[in-house]
Amino acid sequence: MAINKLPAQTAIEFIDGTLIKELPIIQRIDGPQRSKAHFFELGKGGRQFAVIVGNADDITGKFDSQQTRILLEELPASLPDVEPVELSEYYNGSSVKRSNSRLAPPQQRSVMVGSELGLRKLFEWYANAVAKPNQVIPTVPLVQEQKVQKSTVIQSATNTILYGPPGTGKTFATAARAVQLCDGKLPSTRKELMARYEVLRLEQRISFVTFHQSYGYEEFIEGLRPQLNSSSQITYSVVPGVFRKACDSARIRQLVKPGLSGKPLQQRTVCKMSLGASWGDEGVKVFKYALENECILLGYGDEVDFTGCNNESAIRAKLLEDAPETKIPDSHIWPVNFLKNELKVGDIVVVSNGLKLFRGIAEITGDYEFVEDAPFHQMRPVKWLAVFEPGKPVTEIFHKDFAMQTLYKLSASGLKYEKLNALLTAQTKEPPIQPHVLIIDEINRANISKVFGELITLLEPDKREGETNAISVKLPYSGDDFTVPPNLHVIGTMNTADRSIALLDTALRRRFDFEELEPDASTLEQNDVPGVDLVKLLTALNDRIEALFDRDHRIGHAFFIGVTSVEGLEQVFRRKVIPLLQEYFYENWSNVRRALNDYGTGDFVICKRLAQLPADGQESFSDEPRVVYRVNEAPFPVTAYQRIYGGN
Repeated sequence: MAINKLPAQTAIEFIDGTLIKELPIIQRIDGPQRSKAHFFELGKGGRQFAVIVGNADDITGKFDSQQTRILLEELPASLPDVEPVELSEYYNGSSVKRSNSRLAPPQQRSVMVGSELGLRKLFEWYANAVAKPNQVIPTVPLVQEQKVQKSTVIQSATNTILYGPPGTGKTFATAARAVQLCDGKLPSTRKELMARYEVLRLEQRISFVTFHQSYGYEEFIEGLRPQLNSSSQITYSVVPGVFRKACDSARIRQLVKPGLSGKPLQQRTVCKMSLGASWGDEGVKVFKYALENECILLGYGDEVDFTGCNNESAIRAKLLEDAPETKIPDSHIWPVNFLKNELKVGDIVVVSNGLKLFRGIAEITGDYEFVEDAPFHQMRPVKWLAVFEPGKPVTEIFHKDFAMQTLYKLSASGLKYEKLNALLTAQTKEPPIQPHVLIIDEINRANISKVFGELITLLEPDKREGETNAISVKLPYSGDDFTVPPNLHVIGTMNTADRSIALLDTALRRRFDFEELEPDASTLEQNDVPGVDLVKLLTALNDRIEALFDRDHRIGHAFFIGVTSVEGLEQVFRRKVIPLLQEYFYENWSNVRRALNDYGTGDFVICKRLAQLPADGQESFSDEPRVVYRVNEAPFPVTAYQRIYGGN
């Protein structure tokens, strides 16, 4: 909870899903999560309290979503993990001023809660406290203390780096590791594995990025990017990076509550709606807000509150009165009227992603509201039944592409009800929390401090969203509060020949588990190269390299996979092994020959002595001849490979 340490959404879900069941006298008085303030009542006419999702800013009235408070009519004298806090000004969000709430100044009292146990104790005390005159509070039995049950997904969240010499199959292994983390099992063949990997990648449950020397925070977390606006002018928008996109994708499923309630799908109105341009910064913010706050938002109507406007005429009059400068008012009136007065509770909204894709399905759960602190201000509360990122083809559920219109009713004759119903039914069978994986290839090639910035602390399992020591940071470009979800696994690969593990950023090393992948010569047992034992060859070659240099610069088995002939083996040595050794030993060809056990005239590397040219008499030079090396252009004999593992 960010009721101090618990995330705000977890606090609300905990009260709704658990505490209300255990303390049945608690009931909502404001409907399902319609705003940042959530009101509850202890028995009909009893004490009220509110969960305020965020601190109200004294100037703007906006909320800080990671500083949730409990607002009460009375305060306890002393309870564990419950800390009274002073209010410099009463909460001025419109939701707190609701007419059905008695939590208006000067009755407001505020506390911060630091644990689930503290939250339970607070409401047990509040329910059993001495009643005010003429107010009856029923007795509530003490709730037994218990630990929060975490899903196995959260318990198994991992940060892992696979490290080893080149050719040990690190990148190859990440695909299998990612699929196993997502599905809990592995397909039987490599072909099936990669097919499943691609499906998970398209569903954005697996993300892949390769670090390089110029990679930075702006590409990984978020940064400003130039874009052309409708007037062909360059503007700069905040664009999320790979890591933030992966976190958002991992979090989405937790915000979905699949399952239709009430009448069958065929008896409902189904509409198409766009929540801003999905490819732009605005669209990203609107969709994220809509998911997190369980609502849909309409960008028409300017900043006018249409509460009480029950038809188009009333909406027109209100718009012209409060926003006379509005251009083309007719373009605002119809969609506002449709959102406010035509859509009914239980209707279905399909959220588009362009004209050919849809990315979400929601069910209307409440009446129109005007929301001041949202990206768009015209709002209807919903329950998100399904979310698909980056999207599914429209033709799966409708007979043609969407129209450009922001909000309109889809024709019943064109809807494919069976497929739409099957899609929604499938969502109810999936777990609410799905594992997601971010693969960072060559993680040690970038400047880790530059790439991760202040977010490196958030990677720790106990600092993740919903955990005991959860931490949130405010991102510098967007100003958004950011946490890392507990179901996002991070897998990195590191080539030890590029940079020693000892030189890796210490902060990164403390936050990752390291698994070494060594050269595995046994994988070459089935390779039949006439006259050459590949297993012995690779083993002996790596022993010699380790003796001359170190174990981080050995040669991996992947270089030799698929080699079944002497000609194929020569290609590997000529184009991969010898150039790699040349790099390892910094052009010291003598050590290259030692590693290959290639002395004398040289079957792999030829040594030639050049006579010393006479000096001009003005300077002194050594009389020793110069030694030069070159790779033998003639085919490498089988005996050259045998000599590597057969001795001198």
